[in-house]
Amino acid sequence: MRAKRSNRPKVLLAWDIENPAPAALSAVRRLIEGGAKARAVYVGSPSFKAMPEWDRRTLRAAWREKLRKQGIELAFEEGGVIPRLLTFIDEAKPDLVVLGTKSSGWIESLLLGSVAKSVRRRSSAPVLIVPAGKRG
Repeated sequence: MRAKRSNRPKVLLAWDIENPAPAALSAVRRLIEGGAKARAVYVGSPSFKAMPEWDRRTLRAAWREKLRKQGIELAFEEGGVIPRLLTFIDEAKPDLVVLGTKSSGWIESLLLGSVAKSVRRRSSAPVLIVPAGKRG
């Protein structure tokens, strides 16, 4: 007997638990309301890995629970952020990847690039980049 394939679109949220992007989370919540199935992934950064183990466990548990309440499963990965995200995208095969951006200026973005731009260029799935909302 073959497994039944869901017709629900699969959305993957690239989530930064150290510097969350509320606008990206809001976009994913709207997609869920429209019938999408969502997952999130966080690739541990050097600053996250430098935290004491208790702090890392506490932060992981808090974000897992917060996203779970919104219908989003959160996975944690290790490795270089861009290569690991791209591998996760290839393995998960989402219909859409959602990434939030930080509120950096255009010069900084031009000189340094960003995870979102790198993933967008190299992803095997379409990528929606959600800019940070205005602070004020």
